[in-house]
Amino acid sequence: MKNKIFIILIAFLSVTACNDEFLDEKNPNNFDATTYYTNAENCQKAVNAIYTIMLHQGMFSRDWYFNFDLLANEAGPLTPLQGQIAELPRGVYDATNSALSPTWDRLYRMVLRANYAIDVVSKWTPTKEADVALKPRLIGEAQFFLGFAYYHLGSLWGSVPLRKSYEETAKNLNLARSSQTEVYAFAEENLKAAANALPASYSAAENGRATKWAAKAFLGKLYAMQGNWVAAEPLFKDIVDNGGFTMETGVAGFEKQFLEANRNSPETIFDCKFAWYGWGAGNMYHMFDGTELWGSKGATSGRAMEYGFWDWGNVNITTSAVQKFKYNINATNNYIDPRAFYTFYGDGGFGGDMDCKKGAYPFNTPVTYPGDANPTAPKGYRWKKYQQYEAKAAEGGPESQISTVITRLADVKLLLAECYIQNNKIADALVQINNVRARVGAIQYTSLGDKTAAMTILKREREIELCGEQQRWFDLLRWHRNGKIFDFVAILNGEKTAQGELANFSEKNLLFPIPQREKDVNKLCEVPNGWN
Repeated sequence: MKNKIFIILIAFLSVTACNDEFLDEKNPNNFDATTYYTNAENCQKAVNAIYTIMLHQGMFSRDWYFNFDLLANEAGPLTPLQGQIAELPRGVYDATNSALSPTWDRLYRMVLRANYAIDVVSKWTPTKEADVALKPRLIGEAQFFLGFAYYHLGSLWGSVPLRKSYEETAKNLNLARSSQTEVYAFAEENLKAAANALPASYSAAENGRATKWAAKAFLGKLYAMQGNWVAAEPLFKDIVDNGGFTMETGVAGFEKQFLEANRNSPETIFDCKFAWYGWGAGNMYHMFDGTELWGSKGATSGRAMEYGFWDWGNVNITTSAVQKFKYNINATNNYIDPRAFYTFYGDGGFGGDMDCKKGAYPFNTPVTYPGDANPTAPKGYRWKKYQQYEAKAAEGGPESQISTVITRLADVKLLLAECYIQNNKIADALVQINNVRARVGAIQYTSLGDKTAAMTILKREREIELCGEQQRWFDLLRWHRNGKIFDFVAILNGEKTAQGELANFSEKNLLFPIPQREKDVNKLCEVPNGWN
């Protein structure tokens, strides 16, 4: 009997010794990239991880609104801001500024995740018909974010490291900067591919994903930033004519773009959506880096609380921004634009809301400006846009679910008008500008005048319609870089001086400094002047 057992054992060992698969059998509970991304659900997760970056510090849950509102002189410091943020409106930031570097970090994290998603999804071999159709869409979403990230990196920092694949990113930490032209070309390549791969819309359950219209919008912005209004014009026109987007009518429709109702706005082309799940251990102030690092459910913006006049009140709306709402039009002098009432609370004279009608937390009594009836009420001009005092009679709070609008139909209509002006089609530009104004019942322009006058009107329309939407900094960069249509330096310094503030902006501010912590890691990013 013992001999039989021994013979069987020898035979078994002889067979298995030649069978490496038996000895190398993988634990079914352990995954790697080759075993995990083999179905639609997991490939979708790779793409979803890119969207998560939008909720990080440096992006739309926090920093993005501070940075670009302060830089563009639409917001001004009210309470003592953190030192790094307070440097922005004075133009005295440098490579060590910790308010700007998170945006660099997160845009490159977006690049990393987009490249990774393209890598793993491309290797997936779906068998179901629905999955076969899904695969190019997932790749298209990742390509959109590559284009989105490099559009912003190229516009804000110019010459930056260009990481075109996951393999390149993983193997090459030190990478020299590519030219702005090369960066823009890669962004263009990916946005074009995304526009071809992405659907025009999604089901309600997937509302918020990038569409082909979002890709076309940023492709148009990319061309416009380079002064190529000829290439940008048909893209913006296609969105206006065929995108299916509509502007909700009336001043109430304008106001709804910046309340929780905007979650399903027919005007939104691309936004960052937020959701509130209630407090829980570890997720307080999750706008400081998203739920990904705080480990709890919640994806909200800090803007309502940080801008709110009965909350943290970190910033106001600048007098320069407020004054643009009173202007001359046609034969009417000192016209007050109706959008003022839905943009700011203020001391009067420029159309701001003088009465927070539903009461403001914690006093539960109406707040009337300039505050004479209530000594504790704040004076001056404060933000109403993106605040929910009127809608909910509550404090802003870190639980704001108001979506951050990244681009919307009015933005694109005004960009189309800009293209028309630059392409000498001023009559067509008049139609688009008046269409945006008609929504709020503003007086219609009878003429835009010549090209110079038309651009001056277009500039003011964008400053009024899009005030506090982080568009102005990019507008000023675009106009200055392309023939100094408007002088970025002169405008900002002039406004600062008029407000009684220091004027420190110069030509070097047209690009952000390469972050010091990037240069510390990637020695090939070092620059001789310490800036850019």
